[in-house]
Amino acid sequence: EVNVAAGGNQTFVMTPNSGFIINDVTVTQVSTGASGSVYNQLSWVGNVGSYTFTNVNDDYEISVSFIAEPPPPLPVPINVTAGENGSISVGGETVTSTDSPKAIYIEAIKAPGGRWVYPPQVANITPDVGYDVDIVRVNGARKGAIITYTITETDGLKENGQVSISATFKVKTYTITVTAGTNGNIQGPGKTVPAGTT
Repeated sequence: EVNVAAGGNQTFVMTPNSGFIINDVTVTQVSTGASGSVYNQLSWVGNVGSYTFTNVNDDYEISVSFIAEPPPPLPVPINVTAGENGSISVGGETVTSTDSPKAIYIEAIKAPGGRWVYPPQVANITPDVGYDVDIVRVNGARKGAIITYTITETDGLKENGQVSISATFKVKTYTITVTAGTNGNIQGPGKTVPAGTT
């Protein structure tokens, strides 16, 4: 037990033994019985975590559990398919229609606290000159005519997961609107013209 003056602050530092990491930290407010994990609120120096109670105005309990440090998980594949007339770049690689579909493997990195995470990956969708992005899909779900998409854990970028992203491209078009004033005419209806054509 640690006595803290009303309104004071108190920091606790949690240090796992070699080969272990912090699994979870729980704080309970004694008067209400409310209890919850504060793992995401810890401050880290390597695998050592700390938690600070501020403006203490009640009795609290804090508990910590440890687990063996896990080995690095396997890479997660992002399956990339680019249609003709454009490309998709992700994970430092650029994929075109000639090498689609292609699996790009993302390695996990060690986060503060010793846990393994997969860093978000930004996919850049780039049409060739004279073309626009038509449809981008992630895991089959339509995302629209976007030029960037950030792939995260919610998309399947996690241990034992996988992600797919695809894009199609269309010819860029422009609209010529034809209007004739009074006392004359202009021949040729308003029409949509593909880029580079007449």
